[in-house]
Amino acid sequence: MSTLYVKFTPPSPAPSQYKIRYKQTTDPSYTELVVTATTPTPATEDYSITGVTSGVNYNVEVQSYCGDGVYSAGFAVISSSQTCVQWEADNLSGPTKTLNYVPCGSTLPTAHSIVSGGSYTVCAVGTPTGSAGLVITNSGISCTP
Repeated sequence: MSTLYVKFTPPSPAPSQYKIRYKQTTDPSYTELVVTATTPTPATEDYSITGVTSGVNYNVEVQSYCGDGVYSAGFAVISSSQTCVQWEADNLSGPTKTLNYVPCGSTLPTAHSIVSGGSYTVCAVGTPTGSAGLVITNSGISCTP
């Protein structure tokens, strides 16, 4: 199973909770979750929904809570379903080496420098790559950022 990452910009003023509706694009009906807002005025809200299928397209809507049991009309948000795995990169010797990976919950590649004798553990989508001499091992653990 994988995790569905949901990211959106909240309205202003930010509500106390949201209803997140999601479904596989081919499904006829939505699954609904009511979640608490993370802070009163965040720049973005990020939520993770576990138990979904990796690589499948999902339709996701978010409704803000208006009070008295009423939610706003839903609006589509950015989402992705990914299988996240924990990896460790070790620079056993030599100069600083670079680890390249895509963090869980993102589609953008990231680079991290590892000094000689150092190590770095990351929750990533896909298999990270690194400079020559960097040892990358898979712990086999599924992870969520």
